[in-house]
Amino acid sequence: MRTYRETFDDSAAHFKLDQMMQAAGGINRFIEGHFPTDFTEASLTLRLRGSVDLRGAQLVLHAQSRINGIFVNQTLVGQPFSITPQWSEQTVRLMPDPSQWKCLGSRHDRTEFYGDGDIANVLRDLNGNIILILYPLNVVPAAQEITQPHLLRAGEDYEIDRSLLPAGHVMVDEVRIDFRGDTQR
Repeated sequence: MRTYRETFDDSAAHFKLDQMMQAAGGINRFIEGHFPTDFTEASLTLRLRGSVDLRGAQLVLHAQSRINGIFVNQTLVGQPFSITPQWSEQTVRLMPDPSQWKCLGSRHDRTEFYGDGDIANVLRDLNGNIILILYPLNVVPAAQEITQPHLLRAGEDYEIDRSLLPAGHVMVDEVRIDFRGDTQR
């Protein structure tokens, strides 16, 4: 399997993908800086604190990689971070164990851009994004009757009941990534 760089360096496809990524949330500084993209067995350490009513959600790592022309989104549900009022340092290990991860797939109208894929492939060339998310969220319509909510966009096409969503704040003041056998980064 070719890596993102091998497939898209100096090509029109790379330029178009960069434009889409910048519109969605900016360029990937790891890719731009030519940092490693093989996160297999890497450790991610955060120093964090906060005050959150999670309402059933957890703070987890979300990894996104472009594989065979689509973005695969995997969420590390098996190793959530704890949010406490005091600063704490917490580490997760990015193992290609499917029982630790949840693939988020795609909305019906975004299958040309997002899809399903294996966590081992995502970690081998993590060329999209790494972000922290609250998952799962209890997204339900506010008052109106919605017969097919998955065909519409919550919060845009219909109002949602925000009282069911997490509320509060999380602060992160340090992020450290240790790649396999690398304790210097």
